[in-house]
Amino acid sequence: MGASGASYRFRAWSDLDQSAMAGNFVVAEPGRDGIKVLLAGVTNDLSKANVYAREAGLADRPLFTRLNVARLTRRQEHDDILAQYASAKALAAEA
Repeated sequence: MGASGASYRFRAWSDLDQSAMAGNFVVAEPGRDGIKVLLAGVTNDLSKANVYAREAGLADRPLFTRLNVARLTRRQEHDDILAQYASAKALAAEA
């Protein structure tokens, strides 16, 4: 999924199992040539990922999260995903 060739496992969003843990998130949907990432984000609080998607005007699109506590790893993966999907909106919600 990333420009480096690395694959990242994301889980489909569910309001029921989101905690205030740090991680990455994407809004993505099937595209003509594979997955189309519309929004890639990194945050200290994944429980707010749906709010960020809604603010980006993408509340009606599939949202996926990836738990990733280490800040450096979150940032590296975020940058790798954005390098692969240059047309995606980017959001960094870390303090």
